[in-house]
Amino acid sequence: MEKIGWGRKPTLTTASDRLSSPSQQQEETREFFERFAQAWQAGARGTGEEGFNLVKHRNATVHLVRQQMTRVSRFLDIGCGSGELCLEMARAGVEAVGVDFSSQMIALCQEKQQALGESRVQFLCQSIFDFAGASESFDLIAALGLIEYLSWEELVRLLEMSRFWLREDGRLVIGSRNRLFNLVTFNDYTRGELEAGTVVELMLEAIALITARDQRKAMAALGQGKTALVHMESHPHTGIDVATRHQYTPRQLVHLLHHHGFQVEQLFGVHYHGVPPRFSQIAPQVQGMLANLMQDAAYDHHELIPFCSTFVLRARKTTG
Repeated sequence: MEKIGWGRKPTLTTASDRLSSPSQQQEETREFFERFAQAWQAGARGTGEEGFNLVKHRNATVHLVRQQMTRVSRFLDIGCGSGELCLEMARAGVEAVGVDFSSQMIALCQEKQQALGESRVQFLCQSIFDFAGASESFDLIAALGLIEYLSWEELVRLLEMSRFWLREDGRLVIGSRNRLFNLVTFNDYTRGELEAGTVVELMLEAIALITARDQRKAMAALGQGKTALVHMESHPHTGIDVATRHQYTPRQLVHLLHHHGFQVEQLFGVHYHGVPPRFSQIAPQVQGMLANLMQDAAYDHHELIPFCSTFVLRARKTTG
């Protein structure tokens, strides 16, 4: 385990730079999604036992951001999975590009695109680090269910590239597995935080979020406090066969985005948990019912984020 300093300067600075060969983490991620593309698509359609469609509700945050913007003509989905978000954007009249390095995922995307006869979408099978997007060519970029599979260096590079691709005043919608949620799971994740000595810092951040009266005050609270937490390279098994799946706190990503030319404007909680994960395994329908009931509130109330397994940020590209 090591401490990550989120204010470090990146070593890659131009859009023409490319990361070298894929990491072991990236190769494991690609292999998993090649093998389980069909199962992932079923989950995206909400056909799981639990009854909570995580992909749908994460995607909903992007549509909320689109509706708040004055213009969205071009959209990029980084790690587009089975393509639902791009196809939804196209139906809303937006030209969309989806990039994913899983050939099986892209095959599913193209099958759905052909069935719908949708011409305003382009799906590309490649690493996002090989994507040759033009400067200021997108109004809106989404990266959901993605950064947990990237190294710190890859995440920094992704932010640099996204800023290069975004038009002036464009928006990046980026999501993360929520490390604050470890405080309330009372399982091996909680034990890991206790062993790492991070519980106090996580608790202080959660208190700052819960007690902030509005989003503006929540942003101000997140702008203070420590961001360098012990970084755990491995986690308990979650059903996805990738050894390292990173987690971040809202404060960590707010600071990182600010350091790389973005201003975070809004926080969204996704997948509220009203019962411990162990009970969710026993009675998934109960957790699904509670999560669906609370999701509309979670979009609007930052106070719920510590109890959500995922959070999403809306960030504006800043000038200068």
